[in-house]
Order: sequence, then C-alpha cells, then structure tokens
Amino acid sequence: MNPGQRSVAADAVKFSIVSPCCFAPPQVVGLQQQWNVIGVLEIRLADDSRLAMRTPLVMSRSETVESEHSQTAPREMIGRSAAEAADSQHDHIEHFCHASPFVRSMSDRRIRLSLSLLASRLRLHDPHRQGSDMHQESDLSRTRIRVVCGILLSATLINYACRMPFTQNSVEIKAAFGADGYGTAEGLFGLGFACGGLLFGLLADVVNVRWLYPLVMIAWALAGATTAYVDSLSGLCVSRFALGLFEAGHWPCALRTTQRVFKPAQRTLGNSLLQSGASLGAILTPLLIAAVHRYDPAQWRLSFVLTGVLSLPWVVCWLLTLRNMDLQRPVIATDELGTGAGHERTLNEQVSWWQIISSRRWWVLVVTTISINTTWQFIRVWLTDTLRTEKGYEQEFVQYFTSAYYAATCVGSIGAGWLVSYLSASGWNVHRARLAVFTGCSLLVAWTVPTAFMAPGWLYLGSWLVVGVGALGLFPVYYSLNQELSGKYQGRVSGVLSFSSWLVQFFVHPAVGRAFKAHPEARPWLFAAIGVLPLIALIGLLAFWGRRKEA
Repeated sequence: MNPGQRSVAADAVKFSIVSPCCFAPPQVVGLQQQWNVIGVLEIRLADDSRLAMRTPLVMSRSETVESEHSQTAPREMIGRSAAEAADSQHDHIEHFCHASPFVRSMSDRRIRLSLSLLASRLRLHDPHRQGSDMHQESDLSRTRIRVVCGILLSATLINYACRMPFTQNSVEIKAAFGADGYGTAEGLFGLGFACGGLLFGLLADVVNVRWLYPLVMIAWALAGATTAYVDSLSGLCVSRFALGLFEAGHWPCALRTTQRVFKPAQRTLGNSLLQSGASLGAILTPLLIAAVHRYDPAQWRLSFVLTGVLSLPWVVCWLLTLRNMDLQRPVIATDELGTGAGHERTLNEQVSWWQIISSRRWWVLVVTTISINTTWQFIRVWLTDTLRTEKGYEQEFVQYFTSAYYAATCVGSIGAGWLVSYLSASGWNVHRARLAVFTGCSLLVAWTVPTAFMAPGWLYLGSWLVVGVGALGLFPVYYSLNQELSGKYQGRVSGVLSFSSWLVQFFVHPAVGRAFKAHPEARPWLFAAIGVLPLIALIGLLAFWGRRKEA
C-alpha cells in the first residue's frame, strides 16, 4: 500500500472527541440502560477537514473494567499523531468490533463499519480491510458524481466526434483518395479498434487509469487531426488505423471508472450516461461539419482538427475532478438475491484470468456483445443507405432523420439506466431490474422485423425511432454485467470482449455490402435477421448467467 495515498495514510487524518449527544441513533437511545455511549470519535481529513468517519464508542455498563478502559482510551488519542493513535488503539477497537454483542447485533451499518474502520482503515499494514470499507465511508458527493457523469459522457462524445468527420466528408475523401481508398481506410479503422481493445484492456489493469485515460484521449485526438494533413492513401490508412487503435482505449478506462465510482444500483445509470455520449456526438458533430462547409467547402479538412481540439479541456477537467483514491476504490458486487440494492460486499478478486474466461458468464457475455454490437453497427452503417437507395428519401431529409434517430437512441440509453435505478430503489433486485430492462429493449429492437418490410411513410420512420430507443438501451445493462466478472481484470475483460465484437464487424460489413450488391432483394431479410440478435443474447442471459457463488 502506498503510504502517501490520502484514503489510507494515517498521517493524513486527525482525531477529535465530541459529546455523545451529537450522535444518538435510535438503537443507542433505546438501550441507554444497558449501554454507555462514552464519546464520539470524529476522524477528518487533515488537508481539508472533510469528515471521513464518525464513530460512537459504546460498552456494557456491567463490564466495569472494559468500560473504564473505553472511557480513557479515546482521550489518550487527543493530541497524538494519527499513526501512533491507530497502532496503540487497534486492539481496543478490535475488541469492540468482534467481542461486543451490541456491535454484532446493531442494524445500523454505519456504526458497525465505522468501528471496523477505526481498527483497520488506519492500520497501514492491513490493506484488504481498508479497501473493503473505504467504499462505504468515502462515497463521492452528489455534485462530484454529476461532474464525473458529465466528464464520462463528454469523453464518449469526443470519441465519436473524432471519427465522424471521415464519414461526413466521404465525398471529398473519395475524390482525394479514391473510392477503394475510402473503404480500405475505414476497414483499417475497425481493425485498429479491435487491436486497441486488447492493448488498452491490458494496460488499464496495470497502469493508473487517472493518467492512462487522458493520454489515450490526446493520442486519438492527434491521430484524428493528422487526417487533415495526409496527402497519400498510405498516410490516410495509417491515421485511421491509429485513430481506431487509440479510441478503443476509451472503453476499458471508462468502464473501469464507472465500476469503481458507482455502486451496483447506480452503476447502470452511470454506464447509460457514458454511452449516451455516442448519440450526442452523432447529433452534434454533423452540425459542426456543416458549419465548416458553410464557411468554406474547400476547408473540409479543418473539421478533423476542430474535433481533436475538444480533447484539451476534457483532459484538464478529468485531472481536476478524479483523484487516485476515486479510481482505486474496491468494487462492490451486485447482490443477485436481496431486495433493492441488497447487501454490499466487495467483488472476489481471487479469481484468476483463466477462471474468468472459462466461466459460463464469460461466454454469455461474448454472445451478448457480438449480438448487440452487430445490431447497433448494422443499423448505423446501412440504415441511411437503405433510406436513400431503397426507400427513395432525399439526402437532406435523411440527414435530419438520422439526427432524430440518434436522439431516440440517447433517450433509450439514459432511460435504460434511469429505469434500473428506479426499479432498484422501488425494491426490485438490481440484477432482476437489469434483466427486465434488457428484455424490454430487446423487444423494441425486435420491432425491426416488421419494420424492414414496411412501405415508406411516417409509420416506417416512427418504427425506426422505436428501434433506436431499444438498440442503445441494451448497452448500459451489458456494461454493468461485464463489470461483475472482475475488478482486478476489468480492463482486460472489456478489452477482450470489445476485440471479439469488432473482429466480427470487420468481416460482417464487407460481406453485407457484397450481398446487397449481388442480391438487393435480401436487404429487408438481413435487417429482420439482425433485429432478433438481442433476443438470442437475452435467452443466454436468462438461461446460463446463473448465480454467483457466495464467499
């Protein structure tokens, strides 16, 4: 353990004693005749005086010797260093935690945990217990939680913004590098994204995410901006591959962040806000590119630079908001049996990588990520083409409708996370709430089947908006499920799953393009087929996810 870490360094806190009347929960008041509340020990961070813990000290009136010891022991802490006090009083508080029947029977988790923290969190040689209780006593404030959500949403927005100038300037790029060059460069972007998932998945588990994340963002911003300056096909291909490689690092870093910042009941909502940045990026970036074209169509390359510049203020906000202690918190596992949020306990970190990839849950997630990503990417790539070539809509109308479609996906993403949080607050088990939302989104996406065969019209267009709500609503639930496998290997888990999905996309879309060209009549049937893929993932989750073995 790092002695300089604020969350665990004993010298970074200070003690004070306050009157027992300042802390009198109903359990203590009701047992005044049998128990002495002899004082309240407050522990605050030394640098900003923020309250880290408040500990009531209680002991049976009949235990005269121990009561006398408990009355004098806290006073001995006053005026001494935190490290010295923690060492000298460790055994005393351990006795309260493990021997006192009052503490063992308390239903107030704050009292039990605070007593345990006094014995272990400030004990520098006991890192395991420090970590397990840290999540309970140092949760981020609501304001900081909102700021973190905004930062993560912005990261995904910038991630999509940096890749979109390529497709939005497809005509200019084809004129400059050829139609074949456009397809080759886009294919290399997908290959780079797959490789980046593996690379940064591994790095996120061994490198401090607080520094890795901003470095990755600066790297992908630079890679995207270089597209504005290349003048050869080889240069274009290298820049697109590099962009995909570094953009892939966004997801292992982001998911490791939401896994440790949010508790299970709020984790899906955090992931939904993270994912909704993709929709906002798809809505706002075309407006920026359109403004560049209105200014000077010949300066179309400028859009690659402008989207890259967005990364600079993000990096500053990230470093000012997130601290090392925020990203090193223990991962709270989802209680898959209790009501509501259930009981909190840390995720088992003794599971090896081999045990993870050989488990049923791993292979269920492999099927899930391939299914929902294939659906999302298929619609993203081929819907606009279908609207123009098969349904006869004008280009300008298609652009407006595409914005409406992505607005619907944003509603679906945020709505899915909010609904899981609402259901768990209403008493639903968190895991069951996630499965219920995944079921609803899968059924919305299944509406693709009749939509694919509809004639052009408002019903047809409205149906695609319904499908969009479900298509992106699947992802926050999926991210929350893959965060249940491991805290230690979360980067690797998300990276390898991302690699498997993007590897499939690398082969799927060229094959689809050839199929549409050779057999145009197959288009609605292929759309209908991808609409049922989330239902296949749902069946796998319901049938094979199983229950976690309790420690």
